[in-house]
Amino acid sequence: MVEFKPAEEVERALRNMAGLPRPARARKGATVAPDPAADLAKTFGSLDAFTAEFAARLSLWRRSRRTIEFEGIDAKDGRQWLRSTFTGINNGRHEDFSLPGRITVIVPFALVPDARLSIAVIDTRGVDGSAVRPDILSHLKDPRAVTLLCSKWGSAPDPSAQSLLTHINETDADPALLDRVAIVALARLGDALSMRHDSGDAAGDVIEGYDIKLGQVEDALQKIGLAGIETFAFDASADDPGKLTTFVIERIAAVRKAQADAAQATIAAIDQMIGNRAQAEAMAALATVSSNLDRFADRQAGLRGARRPAYERLLGAVMTLHARTVWAATRRAGRFWNFDAFQHLGDGAAAEAKIRSGEVVAGLTAIIESDLDNGELASAKGFLMQVHANIAQWESDFVNAARHHATAVYLQPLSRAQGLWDACESEYGLGMGGYREGVVGRLRTWFEDNVELREELERRVARAWETSFIAPLKRAAGQGESHQVIGDPEPDSAAPSRLEA
Repeated sequence: MVEFKPAEEVERALRNMAGLPRPARARKGATVAPDPAADLAKTFGSLDAFTAEFAARLSLWRRSRRTIEFEGIDAKDGRQWLRSTFTGINNGRHEDFSLPGRITVIVPFALVPDARLSIAVIDTRGVDGSAVRPDILSHLKDPRAVTLLCSKWGSAPDPSAQSLLTHINETDADPALLDRVAIVALARLGDALSMRHDSGDAAGDVIEGYDIKLGQVEDALQKIGLAGIETFAFDASADDPGKLTTFVIERIAAVRKAQADAAQATIAAIDQMIGNRAQAEAMAALATVSSNLDRFADRQAGLRGARRPAYERLLGAVMTLHARTVWAATRRAGRFWNFDAFQHLGDGAAAEAKIRSGEVVAGLTAIIESDLDNGELASAKGFLMQVHANIAQWESDFVNAARHHATAVYLQPLSRAQGLWDACESEYGLGMGGYREGVVGRLRTWFEDNVELREELERRVARAWETSFIAPLKRAAGQGESHQVIGDPEPDSAAPSRLEA
């Protein structure tokens, strides 16, 4: 029989809906209580019969309700009702609701004290294995989202959070992405006072204990090259929730300020260019700067070769994930809720694109910084600063284009390679070991046999380099000569922010 275990949250809810809750964990030395689901399974002679019985116990025909409202007027009672009702629905214990894919809660009060902000709080599904999932990545990449990565006190920042941050740092070129992330270490009563300094001295109070823990978190982030991410410690049972709210508001304000500063920089560049329009010295400086940029663009028009193919990141992911997760994805032609082969292909191409463009970006940045230090080109400072600000966006466009093209090139051929997926699926559960290695071998053979797809991807990436980076740079050089300011408008800094939790 092939073994497959759903996510912990899903299994808990399904068991509750079927009236087969997992027995409480037995204390040391006590008799382990029987598992009602396992006992029920023993009464059936086949898996199909047990599956039919389990499905019947879910009573999905009765679980048709989709909305529920509190009908009282007392705010305290309303909060208690919300707590119990939300818990019941989320855990499959409300007989009127099926297992929800998403729960939307509307409350008649502001989530944060700042009335200028319209904020939605989104709690993602917990991490069960890898945190590199499409749903979490989509929230992380949302430019209007502040993402809180919560870790248990003892493991903060836990390995899944570190793996996710490392993945993002390697595969995305958005320079502000990590500024929108914060680590929250969740404490329980007594955790803070149990902390000790390197000298062995115990924390004198809770605040000192928090400082010690956050220092350890920051050290761990620095070791993986991610220093500077904001951190916060919080004990829900004892701390003032207003402090956590303030921390979140500060993170949102920082995101809004970055957008506002970028808009102000654009305005300042425009003002300077207008002020210098009639100056012959400014025109000469602009001509020199533009010529430097144009020559650089010509030299870098050809993109250097890829270090490794995009599919290597996918193969590496297969070797790190649980075999059950890999097997579940092979049954679905490469797409499972917490492992999407095409996401990893796109991320592999994006990581290579970031590496391939990095040397060019560094060279262009050096030229601009050199011109900024040149006193004879001072009148072109605003223009140079605007070009400098746009480099990150051009690189980001190129990296995202590479991600898109990898998915587009491989999607249909790979998803329709049913023989490949059947072969990858068939060896799971045979007790022979090396299942993931076998999947990697079959996938690698398929990719190498279909070398024309890799070549097509390379052509598209090269074209994306020309259109996303080189062409905008050459346009900037030409616009500099005519006193125009380049760059797309920055997002509206006054628009509402959203919190992703």
